[in-house]
Amino acid sequence: MSSQDMSQFLAIFIDEGREQIELLETGFLELEHENRRPDLVQDLFRAAHTLKGSSKAMGFAAMGDLTHRMEDVLDVLREGRLGSSTKLISTMLACVDLLKTLMDRIAVSGTDEVGESDHLAALLLQLGNLLEAGPVDSTSQLRLRVSFSEGCEYCGARALMVVAASEEVGSVLATEPDLDALGEDQFGSSFTLRIETTQDPQTVIKKLKGIPDVADVVVLRAEEDQKQDTIPTDTDKATVAHPSTSQTIRVDVNRLDVLLNLVGELVTDRTQMATLCGLLRARHHGDELVAHILEATTRIARVTGELQDEIMKTRMLPIDNVFQRMPRVIRDLAQKLGKKIKLDISGGDTEIDRSLIDALSDPLIHLLRNSVDHGIEDPSYRLSSGKPEEGTVTLRARHVENNIEIEITDDGQGIDAGRIRAKAVDTGLISDTAAQAMTEADVLKLIFAPGLSTATEVSDVSGRGVGMDIFRTNIEKIGGRVALESTRGVGTRFTIRLPLTLAIMRALLVEADSVTYALPLGSVIETLRLGSGEGAVKRERLSGRSAMVLRGETVPLSNLENLLAQSAKSRDKETVASDACVVVVGAGSGQIGFCVDSLMGEQEIVIKPLGSLLGEVHGISGASILGDGRVALIVDPARVMVRAA
Repeated sequence: MSSQDMSQFLAIFIDEGREQIELLETGFLELEHENRRPDLVQDLFRAAHTLKGSSKAMGFAAMGDLTHRMEDVLDVLREGRLGSSTKLISTMLACVDLLKTLMDRIAVSGTDEVGESDHLAALLLQLGNLLEAGPVDSTSQLRLRVSFSEGCEYCGARALMVVAASEEVGSVLATEPDLDALGEDQFGSSFTLRIETTQDPQTVIKKLKGIPDVADVVVLRAEEDQKQDTIPTDTDKATVAHPSTSQTIRVDVNRLDVLLNLVGELVTDRTQMATLCGLLRARHHGDELVAHILEATTRIARVTGELQDEIMKTRMLPIDNVFQRMPRVIRDLAQKLGKKIKLDISGGDTEIDRSLIDALSDPLIHLLRNSVDHGIEDPSYRLSSGKPEEGTVTLRARHVENNIEIEITDDGQGIDAGRIRAKAVDTGLISDTAAQAMTEADVLKLIFAPGLSTATEVSDVSGRGVGMDIFRTNIEKIGGRVALESTRGVGTRFTIRLPLTLAIMRALLVEADSVTYALPLGSVIETLRLGSGEGAVKRERLSGRSAMVLRGETVPLSNLENLLAQSAKSRDKETVASDACVVVVGAGSGQIGFCVDSLMGEQEIVIKPLGSLLGEVHGISGASILGDGRVALIVDPARVMVRAA
């Protein structure tokens, strides 16, 4: 087939190739741990084999040669003739990095030509050295099938002898069937066991064959074991003989975006139809034609809602698409800093809109790097403090109402509030008097201030003073909020709360100066009205600004229309009414009360960009068309609060 004919398959090759590369990276990281799956090496071999075949078929020689040599190493590894070691894993991960580079190059230029900085030859040499080195002094897992001679009278006892002998050359991880069934001779003429050992497979086999009545011992590969365990019965043969075809297809994400936009228009029209139907019902109550229109409108609204839900589901991806990149980050950084760190991940199946996946990766990596560098102590220090030398970083995701919550926790030394207070005063961020009056929780929030860093050394890991403020800004750009908790000597927890999608959201509609605004419901903490009666929240005047004291905490007040005004002169007109409606919102680590003329209630809105002709409008992230045809401007609370500060 000509190169012109092959070009039509390039997009499929890139998509599937990147999936295989991700499998290789996560698999090699898992291979480094003791609790790895017994069929893991086989999965890695299959991924390398698949990528090798498709690369050579597409004419990408460099990628084909590299994956071919990786396949050779994995073939020896799965046969038990080579043990996994830190050196082997590091070499394989370096190969994965080069595969990523080559795949990116293919996506941009259609070629995998190797540059001088790619080190392909060096990696091929390292892989060859691994093959020549032979077995290393490390553990490997063997899955064995032990068969007994025909007419064996005490197979149960012999099986237990096999298990005991296996314990002499390694650790028995599992038997099939279990030990009770083996002891009671409840198996046929053979059974399987999985052991972890540093011995050569042939040495293990020779030892087990020395037990009376043992006829044969065979090392099972993953595919042989699977075949043995899935022998179909007569009733299953029809099902096995006719496997179902794949029920998935690949769809260009741009088509999903177009579909979502069309559904958004339907949602807007649905709301408008509901408004018109309400007017018809009021004016023509009892009219049979109006009743039919109302019935049809209700059905359309229901179907539109279901269509919207299904389209949204097609855009949702497991957050594991982000999380699976993190073990590599932790491993490389821990080795660089000489620390021992375990990364615990949970909630990877929690789904989030694909538009947030890429935007979330860099902020999470930044937080994890800070946890490893600033949080987790050196092993010797941890031991002297009564902690295990291995630190733990936990990454967890879960759904909370209509949001996704991500927690990054470490069991390190915590954040030194006193050091942050002193640094903030030294840099002129706050006065000494103000610093002494701050609570520890308020002091911790200062780490998000631009340019503030407590690192004693500037490195490529941290300490440049441009980190946490950028991190918070990036999270707030995608509609998120960040909370921080830290206990000295115990650890630190960052909590990120994000909307499930940036396309459709629940909002609180308000009116200010005859303009309708939409406040993201995820940022709204509560609503209230100022007053002077007993128990009411009163407007105060503190440091020349309007404010209120809410449950012991001072919350500044500002008219929403003044904060959104484009001129400083308009913003200076701060005339908060003593009986104003207040919407308390939170963004980042602060709160503010937006004073508005009226509250119009909650509504699901479709987010529309403002367009390039309007340019950037401060404090406004988009717009939405309401059911009555009016346009509501969507407020960006985080950016408005920056102006209010």
